[in-house]
Amino acid sequence: MDTLKKLFRRKITLVGAVVLGIVAIMAIFSPFLTPYNPYEMNMQDRLQSPNLSHFFGTDNFGRDIFSRVMYGAQLSLLSGFSSVVFASVFGVLLGILAGYFERLEGIIMRLVDVFMAFPPLLLALILMSIMGRGLLNVVMAVGVAYLTRIARVTFGLTLKIKEDPYIEAARAMGANNARILFKHVLPNLISPIIVQASFTFAFSLLQIAALDFLGLGLPPEIPSWGGMLNQGRTYITRAPWLLVFPGIFIVITVLSFNLLGDALRDELDPRFQEEVTA
Repeated sequence: MDTLKKLFRRKITLVGAVVLGIVAIMAIFSPFLTPYNPYEMNMQDRLQSPNLSHFFGTDNFGRDIFSRVMYGAQLSLLSGFSSVVFASVFGVLLGILAGYFERLEGIIMRLVDVFMAFPPLLLALILMSIMGRGLLNVVMAVGVAYLTRIARVTFGLTLKIKEDPYIEAARAMGANNARILFKHVLPNLISPIIVQASFTFAFSLLQIAALDFLGLGLPPEIPSWGGMLNQGRTYITRAPWLLVFPGIFIVITVLSFNLLGDALRDELDPRFQEEVTA
């Protein structure tokens, strides 16, 4: 409870948490809260501006933008969370192995360096071009693009932790490598990993939206914020609401995650602030 009070003592952080809570509620309960079927077309209502019947207006197929934005929140958060889990699991595994075992450092970290030479979006585009469209492929492509950052952070912290006196004491008492890694090293990495994951979540949402906007993410018929921007760009002067509302949700969601990540960094991981933000 004290940690939560410290976390939300800044009003801007509380605002970010409230916004994320609203977006999460929209995502979870979208099947029950949407006034219209997000896939249903009604050509008689096409390109209506925001009104009492359609709060965010309609698109060029007469589909309700408000309903599609809510369903887009579900897919965006799901794919973003899955990408973060993928990146965290494999990034932490690679970082710990490279940091603890000197023989593996050269192989793993040079491979990480090769992937880090590519901008995340470019690397995700290359992987999506190879694997093709689909939610699972998006998760894997974005996850691979960002696991290198988590691996680099984990590697640096593992190098530091393994030299601490209590690690030497554990070795002297006969603890094997697996016990040292999972009982002594990994627990001390949880806080910086959580902080890094919060920022990775924000970046992942942007990358997923970018892939959808470029037509390499989810199929166009599936509601997604980036896909809605792609479909609405043709009507930017005639029906700007097609881009404004999904764009606003992308911005406020990413901003809220960054605000929460800043607070987590300050409260959970003050010792490794420089390493995490590098």
